[in-house]
Amino acid sequence: MRITRYGQSAMLVEEGGARILIDPGSLSGEAVFGLTGLDAILITHEHADHVDAARVPALLEANPAIPLYAPASVLEALGLDDEERGRVVANGDRFDVGGVSIEAVGELHELILPSMPRCANVGFVLAAADGRRVFHPGDSYETVPSDIGSSELRV
Repeated sequence: MRITRYGQSAMLVEEGGARILIDPGSLSGEAVFGLTGLDAILITHEHADHVDAARVPALLEANPAIPLYAPASVLEALGLDDEERGRVVANGDRFDVGGVSIEAVGELHELILPSMPRCANVGFVLAAADGRRVFHPGDSYETVPSDIGSSELRV
């Protein structure tokens, strides 16, 4: 599993020919928005540092026909109501992208301030066929799968 970080929260996971981009946000490196050959984009939550709503549409155009998996609020903000492009994910959902098994975990963003409402936040566990895994929690460690150990990468 090859992992490339692109600034604050963005990372590209490459495994067995699959290229999966997670959280291309406003604090990501410039290079993330020029990526092509992607198989999917995963977004953990709606905050700008995890999804640059102004730039993700161009990233989708450069990678035609790939799905974007995210909580409903993210898809709404991006205007993705086509189920072929925008797919709602929630805690416990499982899907496969190019031979990589993906599980959505968690429900809410970490508490920032008691007066501030918490938005949906879905972390992702990506697993290769040989069992190697990586966990991207977004902005919440509230739900860490019990079988994720310290040897697995947490972003």
